[in-house]
Amino acid sequence: MYSVLKFGGSSVASATNISRVLDIVGGEVKKGRVILVCSAISGCTDALLQMAAGEMAGMNGLLERHLDIVRRLFTRAERRAMEKAVRELFDALKEAPDEEKVTYGELLSTTLIARKLSCDGHRTLWLDSRKLVVKDDLPATYRRIEKALKASTADIFVAPGFICGTPEG
Repeated sequence: MYSVLKFGGSSVASATNISRVLDIVGGEVKKGRVILVCSAISGCTDALLQMAAGEMAGMNGLLERHLDIVRRLFTRAERRAMEKAVRELFDALKEAPDEEKVTYGELLSTTLIARKLSCDGHRTLWLDSRKLVVKDDLPATYRRIEKALKASTADIFVAPGFICGTPEG
């Protein structure tokens, strides 16, 4: 049995809110496997759209918001590793084509949440929605998701909402 949980931007907008999400997921995983789908942190998508339009001034503030969440949720080596991962995603964001910049909000939030669940002792697997969800092809999407779930012994699967891939990749 799977529980599917979806949390929007305000639910993952801060370390406090993410902690509430983690509590909910922790309760659900006691009943069976969990598929957790999350949005970008509140306001992130709008900032990314501005960046895609050439307004890069908000990037440092957005990076600091994510790093603040990391500093509040993680300790010691886990914190250093997660800060590095966030910085690497921001580096990739800078180089991404404008039409892909908006996807990084979900990539950031779900990477962070999946890592925190793992650090808390859950068997967690981050799933890349861009490789699972195929635009305009529901049968292919279902096949890919089923294959990913069956191939893993994880109890919690974390996937970005909002984003998908095309049949060509």
